[in-house]
Amino acid sequence: MLEVLREKRNDQDDYFKEQVEAVFQECQKDQSIFPSLEEIKRRKNKEGDYARAYGYYIDEVRTGLSRRFLNLDDGLKKSIEELKIEITNLLANKCNLKGLSSHRGSKFLADIAHLIPQESSTLHEGFTVLANFELSYRGLIQYHIRGNLDNLKQDNSPLPKGGKEQDVLDNLQELYKETVYQCKNALDNNFLRVPSQAAFAIVEEFVDLVLRSKDAQRQWRKFLLPYRADIWTDTFQILGENTRLRQQWIQLIEETENINSSLLQ
Repeated sequence: MLEVLREKRNDQDDYFKEQVEAVFQECQKDQSIFPSLEEIKRRKNKEGDYARAYGYYIDEVRTGLSRRFLNLDDGLKKSIEELKIEITNLLANKCNLKGLSSHRGSKFLADIAHLIPQESSTLHEGFTVLANFELSYRGLIQYHIRGNLDNLKQDNSPLPKGGKEQDVLDNLQELYKETVYQCKNALDNNFLRVPSQAAFAIVEEFVDLVLRSKDAQRQWRKFLLPYRADIWTDTFQILGENTRLRQQWIQLIEETENINSSLLQ
């Protein structure tokens, strides 16, 4: 699996790309973010002039656009959780750990980490790091998007002198369109590959910790020993059946010896 992730680490993440496209489609078609001409007039009467009304609405539009990008958080988290589910399916089905947790994904990894003794520190760290790993919009992308929102500030894009309510609305719509375009380019050029790159990096770190580190095999043996009957269920079922047959055989031998002894008397 690690080799597959290595080959795909510079590919765009399909699920995250869908989330990005959905966000920008919503940005382009939803006009509710803009005030009506009547609202602009009322705001001008309240603020005293159109320049102040424009400043009020440009801040409102910028805030509304910024909040739309929070939906990207779901795409980032979903991509990483799908990765964890794939890993835990391998651990459960190929590595016989399914008897240790009924969950998959992050919860499976956390369950295993909880079972690992603290003295097996590297093994415990590997499962804990992977269980807790996440990508977030605010931690990864927000700072980059904020840099592209500067158009939607009155100091950078002032209202022309003598502008009225239609000028306010036209300016807001044009600046909004330009800003959305710039934000989309920034994401397309810089971030659609991030989930794939992060997936490879975290899985390689996991493999290093749980397989390639010093004493990894010894730590695995120490962890698995108390749970061997839950892990190798088929083997222990056969051993159990053999044990029962042996006990039955011993009992039959003892009964036969007793019968023979009674006949000899």
